[in-house]
Amino acid sequence: MKFLCFLALLSVFAMVAFAAQDLKCGANEHIDCWRREPTCSNPHGICQGSCYACANGSKCICTYPYVRNNGKCTKYSECRKH
Repeated sequence: MKFLCFLALLSVFAMVAFAAQDLKCGANEHIDCWRREPTCSNPHGICQGSCYACANGSKCICTYPYVRNNGKCTKYSECRKH
């Protein structure tokens, strides 16, 4: 019985930790957090692609090592011209 209680507490702690991580992503805009969020809702629709993410839960941005090129995310090497 004690083991089951321990597992229950552990799962609650894990959920709280993940929720806090998501809040941290939105507030501090960590690149690592952006990378694990392939699509994100925003007022103007949805950004798609593994290099897209939402900054502060609203804007769609490109994450390193990508840059925005004609509305899409491309690697630096693919658009060095600018």
